[in-house]
Amino acid sequence: MHHMPIHRHAVRALILACAASAVHTAAIAQSGTGTQGTGSHPAVPVYSGYFQPGFTLDSDGSGGFFLKRARFSATAAFSGPVSWKVQAELAGQPKLLDAILRVRFLPGLTLSAGQFKIPVSRENLLSSGKLITISRSRIVEALTARSGDPLGNQNGRDIGIAFEGAITGRQRTLIEYTLAVINGSGINRTDVDRWKDVAARIAVTPWRNVTLAVSALCGRHRYSGIDGTGRSRTGADIAWTPGPFLFIAEYLQGLDGRVETSGWYLLARFPLSGDRLDGVCTYDRFTTNDPLQDKTSDTVTIGLDYRVNPHTCVMVNHTLTGRDVHKRICGATLVMLQTGF
Repeated sequence: MHHMPIHRHAVRALILACAASAVHTAAIAQSGTGTQGTGSHPAVPVYSGYFQPGFTLDSDGSGGFFLKRARFSATAAFSGPVSWKVQAELAGQPKLLDAILRVRFLPGLTLSAGQFKIPVSRENLLSSGKLITISRSRIVEALTARSGDPLGNQNGRDIGIAFEGAITGRQRTLIEYTLAVINGSGINRTDVDRWKDVAARIAVTPWRNVTLAVSALCGRHRYSGIDGTGRSRTGADIAWTPGPFLFIAEYLQGLDGRVETSGWYLLARFPLSGDRLDGVCTYDRFTTNDPLQDKTSDTVTIGLDYRVNPHTCVMVNHTLTGRDVHKRICGATLVMLQTGF
């Protein structure tokens, strides 16, 4: 089966379409029409985006400027229970990230179809514009179709359908759930084999400010020329948010053929000065039996997060990743600006 990558021309077409829609939006605004879809007309799309330029300095003196992300998205709701979202990445190789059509059947049941995030791992599902640190933990990058995954970097996403919903109480959401059937082949391509992956996540909030969640994925893929090789993911996480503080612990393990990978991270965020300056620290443990990687690695990150305004923040992270062959401590300092609309 042939791959069907989304090339730059497709992303340019997306931007042109959004620009044309923006002109239409302005015309509707002038005519006094609201943003809710009525009759046969869809709602006016809502546009948003952000970009993240920065600078990195490694412990060996190397480093340079980078543009981590530059994203643009549009969302809208038609009259009735139908809505959609489209998001593109414009940094590096432009590509389509999200293309989701949602239909709400019941207050607690929504069907989503298209390209979306795989419902595995709390940190994977968190928007890259709302991360607590500049980069995700290594174990999440390795096991959620991101940079360290054997399937390649799919930005944590895949193509398929998902049933999702929530059960709410008087003052909070009690249960959130997602069940997805996906190709398991990544983004912007057709399925490369005859198997499908099944992924699920359920999160419960038994007490105020405390959320517990478990997630899993199972499927089969082609590894090293062998069809039907097993692929699985299991994980659990807990988040505690007392006031301005945030504490998260997450564990993930995965199997790709004979390669077993597991790991966990601890994260804490705490206020340092009013509601603008926060301190952050994380500890990340990664373990694998892959002969091409270190069997065990630990990463410590300490940082600051300064919010200039609701749309702009400056993040400073210093990471320590162990020692090199000369017994020197390895690490890097990263500074990143994030601003959006």
